[in-house]
Amino acid sequence: MYKRVMGRKSPTVGNIEYKKGKTIEEEHCNFRVYDPCANGLHVFPTKELADNWQDGDETIRVKVNIMDFVAIPASGDGKVRVKRLKVMD
Repeated sequence: MYKRVMGRKSPTVGNIEYKKGKTIEEEHCNFRVYDPCANGLHVFPTKELADNWQDGDETIRVKVNIMDFVAIPASGDGKVRVKRLKVMD
């Protein structure tokens, strides 16, 4: 999985820093599939989808356990919402 970041921080929630080896968790995730930009950590299944996202200046690789998937938004943009991830690079 891949995450788009800006200066190793979330482009939308600036207080989340994505350092290699760090596990990041979002406690208040939105499980509704018709809310495309809701609470949760948004990741992409491919680097190409992440690279095409408008926000951010870098794409990083993250690891997500299948049990941490929250929603696949119906917007069709390829994003997946998760509650926990580990930064791999």
